[in-house]
Amino acid sequence: MVLICDLESIGQDMLSIPIRAESQVPNVTIEPQVPIDFGKIFLRNKESTQITLHNDSSLPAKYSILPQSEATKVLVEVKVDPESGIIKQNSLQVVNVVIMTKSLGEMTIPVSVNIVGASSGAPHSITLRANSIGPEIKASTTSLIFGEVDVLVPSTQSFDLKNVSKIQAELHIFTKEKKSFFKPNIKHAILNPEESLTVKVECLADEVMRFPDILHVMVNDGEEVDITLDAKAKGNTLRSSIDMKLIDFKQIFTTRPEVLDICIQNRGRKKQRIVWARRKASKKENGKEKEENKKSNKPPQQNENQQEECAFQINPEGIELKPKEGFIFKFRAYFHKPGVIEETFEMKANGENDKGTNTIYAPVLRAEFVTPGLSFSQNKIEFPYI
Repeated sequence: MVLICDLESIGQDMLSIPIRAESQVPNVTIEPQVPIDFGKIFLRNKESTQITLHNDSSLPAKYSILPQSEATKVLVEVKVDPESGIIKQNSLQVVNVVIMTKSLGEMTIPVSVNIVGASSGAPHSITLRANSIGPEIKASTTSLIFGEVDVLVPSTQSFDLKNVSKIQAELHIFTKEKKSFFKPNIKHAILNPEESLTVKVECLADEVMRFPDILHVMVNDGEEVDITLDAKAKGNTLRSSIDMKLIDFKQIFTTRPEVLDICIQNRGRKKQRIVWARRKASKKENGKEKEENKKSNKPPQQNENQQEECAFQINPEGIELKPKEGFIFKFRAYFHKPGVIEETFEMKANGENDKGTNTIYAPVLRAEFVTPGLSFSQNKIEFPYI
């Protein structure tokens, strides 16, 4: 470049002065030069790293971090500190980078650093990579096997859940089957980082069958944890309102009947056909009872003819009980002769799709029948002559 001087009214280009300058820009490099991989990071949990700006020149350098694009803010939030500054000659500047993911999955985020006066004119680009994951829950077991359990009798087992992540975990616990044998004592919970929780599972079988199920532990924004459940119920689902070993009418008169109301409930899931029948005693049993009565001087019991007449009746003799229903049976005791009478009845039930019948109860019905009697305090009443 040349500076030319003209003299007015004399001439042009009378004097020329050469101008020469050398333009220098600072030489700034950024470390690391490879993409920064955060690996797995937890959702909405802040993770940080550092980048270093090296000024290898004898001139100070000014830098600024360009604003994050709006498109990437939906996925992740990036904060840098300091966002701008001066790097002295032959020195370095450490910049802290903090990211917080807002959605799950793998993502790549560019960060642009502008060096004022850089020869290329374009900002430097740093690539951040991360795999955003939700909270992680670990269970102490993968299955709860209850084995063989009594029907309508509760049985309990437990297991532990632990939040092994750096963020809070919200849990929803439920069984796969809607009408399940199994019931967790906790249905919703929030676990802080490194916090544990004990979950109790109650098994209450209301039908005689094998019942496999799955307990789902749903983790918000995380992976589901499944616990296998299994139980096999035994017994029967019919229940009586009283103890059915002995139904004792105690002492009643021969002149009038006595009735007891006893409720039988079907607490199962299948309908049951119930039939009452009198159990006939063998001749050997009858003879043994007579000998025992003689030895113990008990009141005379019914003889064979009396047994044929029958002192007890159950009404109705048969009925079909639907699931979760109950019925009141009338137990009637009446006999016209005095004595202690015992009869054994059997309640047999046949469930839906069952091949045969099962004896559920075999109660002994007992009553002491007595004849009402009246006696006067004196044999005659005399009135004196008035």
